[in-house]
Amino acid sequence: MLRWMTRLFGIRDTVLGAGALVSLNREQPEVDWVRMGAVADTADAAIAVVCREELGTKGMAGTLGVAVPAAALGWKASFGIARDR
Repeated sequence: MLRWMTRLFGIRDTVLGAGALVSLNREQPEVDWVRMGAVADTADAAIAVVCREELGTKGMAGTLGVAVPAAALGWKASFGIARDR
């Protein structure tokens, strides 16, 4: 199960990251890919809290330790890009 979840989230984050990089390297960068990454990371954090009993303390802490900073930085970046446009 852990291997499957790691692959799933790895593929999702690779696609979102690649889309963001391609978009941000354009003359007029679009914020949508960055925002979608922030939404996905926020959802990961929320699901970790909702499923805390199933994940256990270590699983929830590990997920939140990655998802919360990623979501915060994603939202900060998306607001900064939108502001600069």
